[in-house]
Amino acid sequence: MSQLERLMTTHMRYADIPMTRHAQLDQMTDAQLVGACRDGSEPAWGEFVNRFGRLVYAAARRRGLSDADAEEVLQHTFEAAWMHIDQLRDSEAVRGWLLTTAVRQCWRGLWRH
Repeated sequence: MSQLERLMTTHMRYADIPMTRHAQLDQMTDAQLVGACRDGSEPAWGEFVNRFGRLVYAAARRRGLSDADAEEVLQHTFEAAWMHIDQLRDSEAVRGWLLTTAVRQCWRGLWRH
């Protein structure tokens, strides 16, 4: 199981349970968190998924996808983020970047059905 798969599995299993997070990660701005992710920090990736997971999931559900399909969009969106975070030009725009990626994943999912 890859590092990303472990992070996503942990996030999805414990999404509704408040988790104790490292204080520094919790207090980072989005841009600082993106920087830590770019540096390969596993705890930062966990915080990244935790911080933005509900945003991505909600975007998929608002487009009429089922819970299972929304979870698939979540997985594919964070997989894309994992692979392409170095291409994000403006770290402050990470929310918009993730939402755009999630919407594209929704469309891809709808085309498959």
